[in-house]
Amino acid sequence: MKNFIWLLLMLSFATEAKVYQLLETKLLRGEVVEKIHSEQTIKVKFLIPSFNSEEDKTYGILSDEFNSVEIDGLENTKEVSRPSLPYHSFIVKGVPSDFKIKLIKGKAFTVKGLKPTPARELPCRCAKDKNLDPNINILKYEEGRGLYKIEYLGDFRGEKLSKVTVSPAKYRNSKFEMYPELEFSLTRVKGGGINFNSSEVGKEISSNKNYLMVSASHLVNATNELANYKRSQGFKVKVVDLKTIGKTSEKLKSFLHEEYRRNGYNFALLIGHEETMPTEYKSTSSDAETPSDTSYFTMGGSEDIIPDVFYGRIVADTEKDVLNQLKKIKEYDSKSYSVNRGRNHFVGIASDEGSNPSDVEYMEGFYAEFKDVFGTKSSLYFQENSNSNSRNINKALNEGANWLSYIGHGSGDSWSSVNRGDYNSGHIKDLNPGIVKPVIIDVACQNGRFSYEGRLGERFMNETKNGEPIGAVAYYGGSVDISWHPPAVMAKGINQAIAKDGFNTLGEALLKGQIHLLETYDDREAAEENLVWYHLFGDPSMKVSFN
Repeated sequence: MKNFIWLLLMLSFATEAKVYQLLETKLLRGEVVEKIHSEQTIKVKFLIPSFNSEEDKTYGILSDEFNSVEIDGLENTKEVSRPSLPYHSFIVKGVPSDFKIKLIKGKAFTVKGLKPTPARELPCRCAKDKNLDPNINILKYEEGRGLYKIEYLGDFRGEKLSKVTVSPAKYRNSKFEMYPELEFSLTRVKGGGINFNSSEVGKEISSNKNYLMVSASHLVNATNELANYKRSQGFKVKVVDLKTIGKTSEKLKSFLHEEYRRNGYNFALLIGHEETMPTEYKSTSSDAETPSDTSYFTMGGSEDIIPDVFYGRIVADTEKDVLNQLKKIKEYDSKSYSVNRGRNHFVGIASDEGSNPSDVEYMEGFYAEFKDVFGTKSSLYFQENSNSNSRNINKALNEGANWLSYIGHGSGDSWSSVNRGDYNSGHIKDLNPGIVKPVIIDVACQNGRFSYEGRLGERFMNETKNGEPIGAVAYYGGSVDISWHPPAVMAKGINQAIAKDGFNTLGEALLKGQIHLLETYDDREAAEENLVWYHLFGDPSMKVSFN
């Protein structure tokens, strides 16, 4: 009898997924979205055979009952408190006022009483104690979503860009409608062409090898050695002593922008840490004073968010630091390792958290990009597995590794999403010199601050053993607490840029990852913040190779 009562209780709390059939399957052309380009027009046509809906108990303290709305092949919007609905987005050339919109809705499919789940606020990756408000902004929710929006992003190298987001579903004034055969046309009526090819953006212009290096005064001699090496590779390098510019972020920005206007450099490197090379501090949702170099290299005015230059920092305190990093760059370029194996080895470390996708699912996707194209071998360490510990991670790295991706929690000087203990800056000392050293993409909080105070990324770049450099050849990480999904989407875009789009310069691939995030993630503000807090430690002109 007790078992029977328990079964009834289980059934009473079960949720039932519903499938709403919209079109006959024989009408399908294979994809739910078809995009047609011409010189002045982009047409997006949806063909939605069905959508799924399931009761969502997340907001159980509210009287309203919400239901998920999902279409196979489409992501859902993530703007907090707005109805979360399937969408397709893309970037076009021009500003919003340049375009004329044509919308053919077709027959509407209405579901009475269906209230789409609101997008929830997610914690940053490392604020474990943050109490997120389970309620929603009802006024914002009831304003709903229209079928499209166009947002200005700024410009890339003089080309103004906007983002277009289109959804075949609408919720407004308590009414839900799905348009399974929606057609959206965007025509540019002012200026030139409309089509923006994100798979090409940022690819190095072979005729522009201009490289600008700005160095803290006490590091100039070592910087000149780095510059001479890049000149031997065909770059036209200009080295500038910071003291000739002035030691404020305003003066540095003014110089960098004027130099770009006059000489149009393609690559830039700042040599020095936060206290010796001026840093801007920008307000983000994570930190009112987020250290950032981004606006030094956005040349299109105050509304511009896309850097026009491939840039990085050599986070160094001494000339020896600079020269050790130069040695690792030369070693990588020439493949002159003492132990020359691991050039096609991927190391991945992932937390046991997250959903839609989880961090493990993200990591499997990161690796798949390289495996499918380069036949890359992997060593994967998932937090739920007992092999995920500092000893095994170092064992894999000491075999030589070309790429390392981490996704999980960070403390500033550690990766904490491993099965036992953590992987911290002290563990780097157990790595060996002379081995293949990885590019590191770090989806974690705080580890990418360039303050030279023992942060994990900086130590990967500057640690030595017996006087020889160890660690990583390049590092890309966030300077403060970062959001949950956007940096993971960016990391996937970086791998796609190298594997599928043929980007082989590190700076190009990193920018393409950020563009991928801007293009595919509906929350523009979240994507913009990701640009602000992510920074490269290393040479943006370095060629990435998996052989």
